[in-house]
Amino acid sequence: MARSVHARPPHLEVNVIARRICPALPILIAILASAIPCRAQMSARIAPADILIVHAKVYTLDQHAPWAQALAIRRGKIVAVGSDEVVGRMLGIGTRRRQSCL
Repeated sequence: MARSVHARPPHLEVNVIARRICPALPILIAILASAIPCRAQMSARIAPADILIVHAKVYTLDQHAPWAQALAIRRGKIVAVGSDEVVGRMLGIGTRRRQSCL
């Protein structure tokens, strides 16, 4: 069977396709990598508090856990109540931390 003069051998066709895909490959990898959350992004999902009050005695009105050790305030509202360790996770760059005067 005679080959057509204009037909390319199969290995050359693969190279032509690879050349078309390769310039777009780094862009595709960057897009996919930015879609995968990393640990820093995951921890940033907890919005930091404006004020943390730690080493305190906080009465919660909860029958199961009537006393807490710390609380976090964001935009004038209490957003977390619990131990110093748990509430301390809401510490951010601009968070003011106050210790109780007990």
